[in-house]
Amino acid sequence: MQGVFASPGAIAFELGPLQIRWYGILMATAILVGFWLAHRRALQEGLPADQLPRPPRQPRPAVSAAVRRRVQALRTWRAAAAERLALDPGVLLPGRLIERLAEAAPADLAALAAVEGLRRWRVQEFGPVLLAALAESPAA
Repeated sequence: MQGVFASPGAIAFELGPLQIRWYGILMATAILVGFWLAHRRALQEGLPADQLPRPPRQPRPAVSAAVRRRVQALRTWRAAAAERLALDPGVLLPGRLIERLAEAAPADLAALAAVEGLRRWRVQEFGPVLLAALAESPAA
């Protein structure tokens, strides 16, 4: 006999290749409720909100003018290429990858392929134009 209540299964829903499971939802909910209760309790005890513990902010590293120019040149190329290819700019070349390329300033395809996170398909499809965008960034 099956019973009156059917099991909902382990998977709550799917987001593309990700499977969101019920226990994950319950754990995330428990953590959020715990933070909310702790915050509420701290306020009830009279601890001002500005004195609640917060993680320290790390200062942003200083970026040279040359790197900023290369970042801007890559963003300009990405915007034009994304529009031409009907792709989201972040899919074409994510912001973190733009920063890495601008800092590394590769001069050839081998150096470009060595940049951490740059996939082979990006080097094959866009390598020469990426190098050109990096080389043509205005001097000053």
